[in-house]
Amino acid sequence: MRSEAASPFGRVTLRPDGSLYGTSYYGGWETCNGGCGTVYRLTPPTVCSTLQCMWTESVLFSFNHADGMYPMGDLAFDLAGNIYGTTYFGGKRNMGTVYELTRSENGWTQSGLFSFGTGSKPDGNYPYRAGPIVDLAGNVYGTTYLGGQYGVGTLFQIVPSEHGWTENTVHTFAVYDGGGSDSGLVMDSAGNMYGTSPAGGMWGYGNVYELSPSANGWTFQVLYNFLSPGGPMASLILDSSGNLYGTTNFGNGSVFKLSPGQAGWTYTELHTFNGQDGAWPVSSLIIDSHGNLFGTASGGGQYGYGVVFEITP
Repeated sequence: MRSEAASPFGRVTLRPDGSLYGTSYYGGWETCNGGCGTVYRLTPPTVCSTLQCMWTESVLFSFNHADGMYPMGDLAFDLAGNIYGTTYFGGKRNMGTVYELTRSENGWTQSGLFSFGTGSKPDGNYPYRAGPIVDLAGNVYGTTYLGGQYGVGTLFQIVPSEHGWTENTVHTFAVYDGGGSDSGLVMDSAGNMYGTSPAGGMWGYGNVYELSPSANGWTFQVLYNFLSPGGPMASLILDSSGNLYGTTNFGNGSVFKLSPGQAGWTYTELHTFNGQDGAWPVSSLIIDSHGNLFGTASGGGQYGYGVVFEITP
C-alpha cells in the first residue's frame, strides 16, 4: 500500500499561488493494483539556493473505487478554487465518475457529482483522458469514450442546484459525427465549446466539432472531417482571435489550424513531422502571447524518443 501519487497521465495545472495540481492513475492508500489513484499538489520551496531544490508533494485525495478509480484527465477549477475531475473507472457501476474537491479547514473534501452508467437514459461511460471544463455559472462539461444511445460516447453537462447535481447528455455521438473521444473540450468567451474525435466522422478518420448554446439547448456541428487515419487525440487550444489549433497522428503526425470566417472554417496544416523532427504528437499544444506554438511529439527526433518543438507564425 502506498500513499504518494504514481503514474500521472494528465497535465498539471498551475495555480496563482505557484502550486501545481494534478492527478495520478495509481497511488494512494487503496490497494486496487497499485492504488486507485490520487489528486495531488506540488508546492515549490520558499527558498532555493541550488538547482536541485525539490518541490513538496501533498496528496489531497486518495480514491477508493466507490468514489472513483484511475483518474487520467486534467483538473479544472471554478472561481472559488474548487477542483473538478473525472475518473476512468469506479463509481456505482465501475464506468467512471465526475467529482469535486472543496477546500475546508481540515483539508479537502471529495464529493461524487455523478457516476456514469446509472441514469435512466443512456448516459456516457468511461471519461478517458479528457478532463472536464467549468463555465462561469459553475456548470461542468466533458466527454466520454463510450456509452450513449449509439455506444460511441457523449458530451455531458453537470449542473449544480440547491438539491445537488444533475447530469444532462448534451450530445450523443453516432459514428458519422464522431465518437470515441479521449480528448477534452475548450470553451470560448461566447460559451461555444470545441472538441475532437480520433475516429468516426464523415470518412471515419476523426473530426473537429463545435457545440453552441441556443435558446432550445445546444447546437452541434462538425467543423472539419479528416481525410486520413490518425485523427486528433489531444484537446484543442484557442487563441485570442478564435483560431483553433491541434495535432494529428497520420503518418508521423502534424500540427493544424482552423480559422473561422464568413464562409465557414478554413483548415491549414502548419507542420508535417518527418520523423527526424519528431513523430506522433498525442498531447495538447500551448501558445504564448506572440502566437508561438509549443508541444511535444512522443517519438522521432535525433534519438527516436520524442521531441519538444516550437512553431512560429
